[in-house]
Amino acid sequence: MTVFQKISFVYPYSLILLIFLPFLIRFLITSPLLPKLKKFPSIIFLANYKSIDQKSAKLNYPIIILRLLIILFLIFAFSNPIFSSGNTKKSSDLIIIDNGWTSGTIWNVRKQKIIELLSAKEIKNQEFFLLTTTEFANEKLSNYNSKNFSEAINFVKSIKPLSWSPNYKNVKRSVEDRIDSFDKVYWFTEKTINTEKSNLLNFLKNYNLTIVASSENEIPPVLKVFPENDTTYKIEIHHYKKKFTKGTINCFDEEQRLIFRQKFEQKIVENEDTFTTKFELKLPYQIKDKIFYFQLDDINSVSTKFFLNRLRQKKVIGIVNDKKNEVDFQRGSYYTRKGVEKNNVIIEEGLSKLLTKSVSSIFIDDSNSTNNLKEQTLSWIKSGGIMIKYGGPNLLSTFADNPNNIFLNKLSLSKIETTLDSKLSLKKNLKIKEETDEEEFFFGIKIPNEIVVKKYIQLDISYLTNDVEVLLRLENGAPIISSSKIGSGRIIFFHIPSNATWSNLPLSYFFLEIIERIINQTQGDKLKKDKILKPFLNLN
Repeated sequence: MTVFQKISFVYPYSLILLIFLPFLIRFLITSPLLPKLKKFPSIIFLANYKSIDQKSAKLNYPIIILRLLIILFLIFAFSNPIFSSGNTKKSSDLIIIDNGWTSGTIWNVRKQKIIELLSAKEIKNQEFFLLTTTEFANEKLSNYNSKNFSEAINFVKSIKPLSWSPNYKNVKRSVEDRIDSFDKVYWFTEKTINTEKSNLLNFLKNYNLTIVASSENEIPPVLKVFPENDTTYKIEIHHYKKKFTKGTINCFDEEQRLIFRQKFEQKIVENEDTFTTKFELKLPYQIKDKIFYFQLDDINSVSTKFFLNRLRQKKVIGIVNDKKNEVDFQRGSYYTRKGVEKNNVIIEEGLSKLLTKSVSSIFIDDSNSTNNLKEQTLSWIKSGGIMIKYGGPNLLSTFADNPNNIFLNKLSLSKIETTLDSKLSLKKNLKIKEETDEEEFFFGIKIPNEIVVKKYIQLDISYLTNDVEVLLRLENGAPIISSSKIGSGRIIFFHIPSNATWSNLPLSYFFLEIIERIINQTQGDKLKKDKILKPFLNLN
């Protein structure tokens, strides 16, 4: 290295002043001082013979050189030259940052460690090449070639963990052509290994590699869910430490409300490099269609949440109404339609037409009968349909004329109404009993205190069959909603009309929750077992 190669300038633009040197020639050229004329009588006669040329005979070169050196000294002083005695090559470091799903729970700690590393480096002659390992798009990694400290810090603060695994093959392809230009390589990662990561490790360890790995305790577990049937799931928890012998599985609905929680305590199965906890999760039948995702304990990581893919289509609901263009607030179909039309597709037709359409359930109020379509109705229910029938005075009047009524026979109903609003009654009305058993159909629904029942159709105990199931009871134990299974389908019977003549139940929000719970059990919302949805975004 020559002397001139060791010189650098802080203000190199000051050297532009050198181009002005030719314009300073009048200042550089010098001559002896002119003689001073003193007049006296003996030389007066010479005044008329003065020489026109008063320049000195020769230049004063020492003065010219001195003035030139002064100007050059001032110009170089303004440019602030720096003399380097060694190598002027800047140090360049490669920093590889894992930002996949395993880094989500420790991301703030990792980011702070990277900032501390950048702060500890020699800033003046330091460059950083930062590269993430997880693709934000197909074959695209976030990277930044920084020439100063503040830019590197801003890049580290801007990157975030992503909800999928790193692409180590793409990382190797991105750095292998320029790896020789780096003085040191830092890799912020976890203590996990696979084939692609092992290949990258073997490639980097020959280039002054330093690994900054998080501990195994900081790596989140992986929750896997395997549906067995509508209410049973097999749960697997894969982890790197023997720490999940017991815990809690939380079940959330689509609005992220906790609707079910089950604790587990199981033995751990040791694998080659991980541990696995396996157990079975059984859900109450009433909430099986409301589960949107499962979460392990309160660990907020994409790997500890399992989202279910559902067919979020609206169900087609049939409502028997021969006078669909006539608005009658006493007709039960009006209140039923208002309760289900928001989230479902409603078809209002006669029963004969509804039985030929692809509807998941059919609602029949007390003003309609099915006696003339008994065989078609039973065939539709046996094939998997759900028929919801409301009781009332019109239904009771048909029992005398038609003892083979399908509701009378299948539900073991009595042929008279039970009336509380009489002079001999000790109580003028009854309240609905809230279910406390998790296995019950309407468990978990809060019953308003103002709902009362004045009349209802009782079951006939004398010929009650085992096929009849009571879904909801009054406080005296009498059924208010009962059910009977027929083939693959079911009849659900309300022992009151769907208007406000016997009870104020149809006018309450509780009635809407009951209808929603029934509809959720009908066909058209089956769990799809062959696909798992990734979350679009996981918020911390």
